[in-house]
Amino acid sequence: MLAEEECMPVDQRMHVDQEPCLTDREGVEQRNANASEMDIDDEQDSPRRGEEERNLIEDDSEDSEQPELEEDSPRQAKEKEGDSVGDEENGSEDSQRPEPEDASEDGTDCEDESDNIITPIHAQARGKQKGKMPEKKQRQGRAPQAPKKPPPRARPKKLPQTVEGCPPPAEDRPAPAEEWGTTGLPQLALEAYTPLMTGSMKVDIPGAQSIAIQAHHQSQLEFLESIIQAARTTASEGCYPSRVKVFQDEQVMTRQDWQCYRTHSIHVLGSRTADISSQEDRMRRFEAEVRKIRYGDLSQRFEVQDLSIDLAEDGCLAQYREATLRQLVDIAKQKEGKAVNTLDIPGTRDTFDYPELSSERVAWDLMTDHKEEYPVAAMRWWLISTGWAHHMIHQDCNGLGTIIHVKTGMKILMIVTPKCEQSDPGSIYRLCRKFQLDRVDTKEFYVEIVVLRPGDKLFLRPRTLHAVITPEPTVVVGGHLYSTLTIKETVWGIYDDFIAGKFFTNTEHRKAPLAVLSCLVNLWYENLVNSLPSDRMETLNGHLPELTDPEQFKDFLEFTTLLELYSVLCKWTYDSRDYQRSAVMERQQVIRNRKRARQLLEWFFCTYQVLDRQTGIEYLRSQVENHFVANQASPGL
Repeated sequence: MLAEEECMPVDQRMHVDQEPCLTDREGVEQRNANASEMDIDDEQDSPRRGEEERNLIEDDSEDSEQPELEEDSPRQAKEKEGDSVGDEENGSEDSQRPEPEDASEDGTDCEDESDNIITPIHAQARGKQKGKMPEKKQRQGRAPQAPKKPPPRARPKKLPQTVEGCPPPAEDRPAPAEEWGTTGLPQLALEAYTPLMTGSMKVDIPGAQSIAIQAHHQSQLEFLESIIQAARTTASEGCYPSRVKVFQDEQVMTRQDWQCYRTHSIHVLGSRTADISSQEDRMRRFEAEVRKIRYGDLSQRFEVQDLSIDLAEDGCLAQYREATLRQLVDIAKQKEGKAVNTLDIPGTRDTFDYPELSSERVAWDLMTDHKEEYPVAAMRWWLISTGWAHHMIHQDCNGLGTIIHVKTGMKILMIVTPKCEQSDPGSIYRLCRKFQLDRVDTKEFYVEIVVLRPGDKLFLRPRTLHAVITPEPTVVVGGHLYSTLTIKETVWGIYDDFIAGKFFTNTEHRKAPLAVLSCLVNLWYENLVNSLPSDRMETLNGHLPELTDPEQFKDFLEFTTLLELYSVLCKWTYDSRDYQRSAVMERQQVIRNRKRARQLLEWFFCTYQVLDRQTGIEYLRSQVENHFVANQASPGL
């Protein structure tokens, strides 16, 4: 009888199943309606579905005839206890539901009731998903006349995620440490640090009393004492020409004065009436300048360098912390606070306008026609330092020139020049192993001291090695620039940054330099290859190379060689993981710049002749390009 019934069509099987013993005729009618809507053409699933429906109806009839038990048998109590434990593991709240009396033939309990009490439409969907249906349905533990309603499914227990890259469940994760900040760096600790120690050497301040140096650790004192001693030795020898030119007033500087930036850094003195002698007044002004950074919001968080942490014990990366502007103000007000430096607070507005030097800004305004926003966040920044913070010897990244404007406090810059670079500016001595940034050998270096007070501005040339000492809480607004006057040093600085950027620099600006250099090469192309408009001649004076000058012709070749080889200096050339959408756009920009550089060279050799100074013989283009790329300069030119 069962074999014949299983082979019958589904419609006839459902008709045979409708016997008077059913206790829930409405539920069966609903199941018939749902079954008619389902796709039942699958020959493998149809016998199993029929067997499932027949067993379910037989179980219902047994429930209707079974009298209500007043007390559970020992076996039922044991099954309830086991099911209760399973419900607790699965997170189910309904663990007191009656359990079926029968167990499987192998002695194990049947499947969980919450997984089996489902309507046929759900069972069909589940059978199609898993490929098979359960062989026998569990008996429903409900009152004989109660309407049949499936209970909610119990959620399966979450298993630990062991797949690489997936986080563990929340209950298995370690609690985050309180000292970690929102930027992924530990928060700045405000107590339990090594106090400042006073060294045996003093810094000579022009027009003021000498200041005894202070630091948290002996290694820091040794570095400061060595660089101060080197500065005194350089001054006593008297054979080192100053690398900085001083001007009294920025308003009276002529274009010719700005042209000295080709060979010297420029120091413009501010008004000395801004000097404040009272400690309370200095602290009041320091807090006022800090509030200007983010429109009075002192809760902003930034990356800082905690100099109370010893590099010798914890490593250089251990000094990086996260701190709010309020914490920096509170530390500065302490009598014996710790030395803390902010590395880079991105600017929100352009506070500098120097068309005499900033070739990249002039090019940006002319080439983009003000349709694109200048990258202020990368090219303008703020610095905050508490008392006796300092920086080791470094050079600014990406061959950028630097503008430093002291708003309050004092900065002491130690400009460091290797003696071998005095006669050979293109020397790679700074890339040698014996060159160290944490000590200064008076036999190898010249050191010049530049003291910046409130209102002073320093225009630092690219690729200038320098150390910084901040004897009191100081706020500085700064910026970067690319100038045609120093394009050769810019190219060399980009090469240095590629080879040993993490060794030389303390910050990184990756995308902005390429964008502004692209505008600069377009400026050269539009105004050299095409006819120069007469109204631009005065504006672009100093921003276009004078190609009849041999030195500026070398600068021209330096820049075009950089653009030709720029893809060699990009990270995505060596790391495929970095080749994302932004890298694709960057590569397209590199290709366009290389095309412009080749067009500039083609125009130059069609317009000018390159002659030997002694013999007057003309050099071919291949001779000039190949010789220059290999040696960076031809001594015969």
